[in-house]
Amino acid sequence: MHTRDLTRAGLGLALLICLAFVPPIAVGFLGVPIVLQNFGVMLLTRLLKPRQATAVIGLLLVLAALGLPFLSGGRGGFAIFAGPTAGFMFGWLLTPVMVWLFQRLSPAKIGGSDCGHY
Repeated sequence: MHTRDLTRAGLGLALLICLAFVPPIAVGFLGVPIVLQNFGVMLLTRLLKPRQATAVIGLLLVLAALGLPFLSGGRGGFAIFAGPTAGFMFGWLLTPVMVWLFQRLSPAKIGGSDCGHY
């Protein structure tokens, strides 16, 4: 890994952590709030290589499991991986690979531009 890749990964992790401090939007009839960290995951997927984006998201989840308040609403700890939002967090790990796979299988470039490193 080059210095530029490590810098991008570190800034991506910092972005995800900063988006955790934006309060979630609670939707009354759903058990899952709307959070900006989902946007951050999608942004990382487009800006980093799939392996790097998966590593950054995985590191965020490991830090949250250790109890650091790096998830939306200041939550952290291993118990959050048993709640209603656990599926979303595990889905974050698959997002970079799935976007990369869809780009490879698509006959035309998704989004009309190739801003990723694929």
